Amino acid sequence: MIKQVLLIAGSRSLATRHTSVMAVLQYYLNHTGCTKGNTIIIHGGARGVDEIAGKYALQNFYWHMVFPADWSKGKSAGLQRNQVMVDKCNCALLIWDGVSRGTQHSQSLLEQQGKPYQLYDYAKGGWV
Repeated sequence: MIKQVLLIAGSRSLATRHTSVMAVLQYYLNHTGCTKGNTIIIHGGARGVDEIAGKYALQNFYWHMVFPADWSKGKSAGLQRNQVMVDKCNCALLIWDGVSRGTQHSQSLLEQQGKPYQLYDYAKGGWV
């Protein structure tokens, strides 16, 4: 039975940090009780953290859903996608490069809705 809808989002600039991002995902999942049987992972399908989250879900047999931005709606498509994903999740893991405005936007939405999240600041090398 699915109990957790986990949003995994983060910076596109971390696309080349595959192994490190996978390790953060694994650590988070191991320490939060999110298992294959009770968690669905959602992400935006963008290059970087989203893409790595999708690969992790497939490799580890997690249910997952992708919410790609509809860029035909203009430059705000990514922000609109973030809103949809935050509305659907009940918790989140954000992996941030220290500068990404999209990740900051997701964090702001999570805070506005009072949803729990964990932020890993890749630039500082640790949990915030």
